[in-house]
Amino acid sequence: AASMVESDAEDAESRPLLSGKRSPHDRSSVGSSSYTDSHAASTAVDVAHEKAKASEDRALAQFLRYLGIAAGCLVCIFVLAAVGIVLWSARKQVTELYLEREPPPCAFLDWSDWSACSATCGVGKQRSERSFTSSRKDFPDICSPKPKPPALHRDKKCELRDCGGKDCVIGPWSSWAPEPCSEPCGPGEQSRKRDVLVRPDSTGTPCPVLVQHAFCQVQPCSKVCHLTAWTSWSRCSTSCGPGRMARTRSEVLRVGDALCPHLTETAPCHTKPCPARCYFDLAPSILHAVVETVNMCNGTHSGHGCHFKCHDGYTPEAPLVCVQGIFEIADCLPTMCHVAPAVSHAEHLDACRHYPSGSSCRLVCSVGFRKTGDLFCDNGEFSNETCVETSCLTPPLIAHSTGNETGSLDSCRGLGKGQSCKGFECHDGYMQTEELICRGLNFNHPRCNEAFCPTSPPQVNNSIAAADQCVALANAGLPIPSRTACALACAAGFRKTGDVVCLRGAWLAARCVWEGDACWRSPEGCGDRCVGEEAPEVSGGQPPACMNMSSGQTCELTCVDGRRKTGDLLCAGGAWEEGEGP
Repeated sequence: AASMVESDAEDAESRPLLSGKRSPHDRSSVGSSSYTDSHAASTAVDVAHEKAKASEDRALAQFLRYLGIAAGCLVCIFVLAAVGIVLWSARKQVTELYLEREPPPCAFLDWSDWSACSATCGVGKQRSERSFTSSRKDFPDICSPKPKPPALHRDKKCELRDCGGKDCVIGPWSSWAPEPCSEPCGPGEQSRKRDVLVRPDSTGTPCPVLVQHAFCQVQPCSKVCHLTAWTSWSRCSTSCGPGRMARTRSEVLRVGDALCPHLTETAPCHTKPCPARCYFDLAPSILHAVVETVNMCNGTHSGHGCHFKCHDGYTPEAPLVCVQGIFEIADCLPTMCHVAPAVSHAEHLDACRHYPSGSSCRLVCSVGFRKTGDLFCDNGEFSNETCVETSCLTPPLIAHSTGNETGSLDSCRGLGKGQSCKGFECHDGYMQTEELICRGLNFNHPRCNEAFCPTSPPQVNNSIAAADQCVALANAGLPIPSRTACALACAAGFRKTGDVVCLRGAWLAARCVWEGDACWRSPEGCGDRCVGEEAPEVSGGQPPACMNMSSGQTCELTCVDGRRKTGDLLCAGGAWEEGEGP
């Protein structure tokens, strides 16, 4: 039975191969193969996903990098813009500060049109204005000298119409009696008149008849006087308004003392009305005008102009013109300096054109020259200012200079540019750093420094010359500065009292003294020494705590707060020397 079961199992295992079905073993094999393929596919998908993710990460990183670069560029742009704004503002402020210290000249702009009359009737005023600007277009408000208001506007009187007419006012008639008859005999004429108290204006009531005529006869004329007929009337004495015309006749026969009538006869005439004259009881008020010359314009004919005068510095704008009994008022304007002056070595003179009288134009001279004053416009002409070559007026005070005591530097006042002062000399032991020269407005600043020692230090007895460090400098032709201490080396058995010191061009020698000399056992030593108690009082310094020092040694000087030292105290030849700056 067991063998049959095994046989059946074997048949069952082999049967699927014959029937087209796979055995469990085959399914396992196929499943294993499918799993392998599925795993491979899954792995490929994961790799693809990782690559895609890596690509996305790289793209994101690149985007973030570009975004960071763009943000950095924007920050740089904003920073550069802010720096540019700050620099521009600083430049503008610096330029403005400079211009406030050295402002450019001002220049006038053109006059504006006349304004409307300020009064609708009667006398009013019209105004024209102008402004000024700087020669620097970027700073139009900064200039000097700024014109004052009188130079920035001008006024003139105007009258559109009369506010109310002024009627004629006349006085009473004179009597007939004072006037003699026009004829000594026969019929004649007698007249009387009345005066005008107030003259009318162009809109007032005109004056009535001012003269009346009447018949008169003194006595009859003689019959033995024969005359010719009257001539024709002459031309009227005036071209307009009331006048007189005349005619004459001659005697033909006259016997004895016969009385004859008059031979000449006049009569009033009036060809045409005259334009109204301009009369005034009170002269027109014109600022800066000479009143006497305005009064002479009273009675000017209509259509005519009357010239008047202005005070110095002013010019009439136009004559007073009479128009239908009313004056057109003119003004006295400041006399202008229209032409720029010619000044040698000056700059920006074109800005001085069209300046009114009484104003000043700033004179700017070239480098190396100074002005004698600003240009003042007076009555149409500028003052005669010039640009002169700059000179040095006050020489400086130079320490250790003989000129401070003798006054020799006073002769250097007024030197021109490039000239040197011959009176500049230093005290003995001091030398000039340079000449005293006028550099333009001011002198340079030379000094009197302590003189160098031009020769080698002197030979000291019992010293070793080869050990002297200053000899080599002297042999090379190099000067040795003042306050230099040259170490002194003494021969065996000798001691030095100090070092050799160069002080203000002279050598202060030390000595080589025998060691067994009694002076070494004394408190003072063998001389050429400086004691601290003998140190000089220095202004602004603490008392020096200097011990017993030999020649060539220095003692440090301490200054109080707010002071600095020019050098330390130097022991030279047994005496203290205060510090001296280079």
